[in-house]
Amino acid sequence: MIAQHHEARFSVQTYLICLSIIMLISFIAFILLWKTQKEKKVKSQAEQIIIGENAHSSLLAVNNDEIIVQHDDDNKQEKFTRKTIIYLIIILWTSVLLIGCIPSINSYSLNPYGASTFHYVIILCQCCYPFVSLIASLSPKLFNVSTIGIIISTISGTLAFFYIFLTAYLSPCSPYVDEWIGKYIIAILWALVYLIFYYERIVLGNYFNKTSGHRGLFWYGLLTQAGAFIGALFIFILTSFDVFKERDLCTNYNCH
Repeated sequence: MIAQHHEARFSVQTYLICLSIIMLISFIAFILLWKTQKEKKVKSQAEQIIIGENAHSSLLAVNNDEIIVQHDDDNKQEKFTRKTIIYLIIILWTSVLLIGCIPSINSYSLNPYGASTFHYVIILCQCCYPFVSLIASLSPKLFNVSTIGIIISTISGTLAFFYIFLTAYLSPCSPYVDEWIGKYIIAILWALVYLIFYYERIVLGNYFNKTSGHRGLFWYGLLTQAGAFIGALFIFILTSFDVFKERDLCTNYNCH
């Protein structure tokens, strides 16, 4: 077989510039949304203060001996606990791996196992998020927060990612590259990484919504974007130094 390479429609620099512009627009929209919600919250608090003063005056008229003060539940929910901070760190870490690193090395990791493996695994991974979301809607009890479960799943997903990274690093002679078992191993591990990390992100997203309110969801989104940027930048640096080598499907390699 003879490989025929076609000219690229645009350069790598153009791609990165467009990607950076999209991320910048998303960041600006995120900040504007946050500021708008913050202003609405200040207005609602001002209205609550006025209503509270009227209710306070009525309470003093009825009973001068006992005054019960009830704090706003939202203010309690806005406070971060140590467990919440740990969960935010996990969100950052999963974003680095799932959104930043994994998509950037798919050709290096999957191409050695064949074009069909590459396409099937990519399609399978795209179906993981809808599948996990469907399970979450049908069985919400399976998505209750468990610190031990989150830690175990994070470690498991990280170990699976390390094997995927190893296959990309050793490309074009990845582990079990010319054996049928290698295709199944890499496909299963890719699917596991997506399933595990999507599961964590749904669980922790619900947790932040219930315990930390808008502030928790803001940091959830911010750390997601930061993790995606860090992971993509890390792989970009490694690629610039030719750490990864893509396997040519039309070339025979002696990997034994």
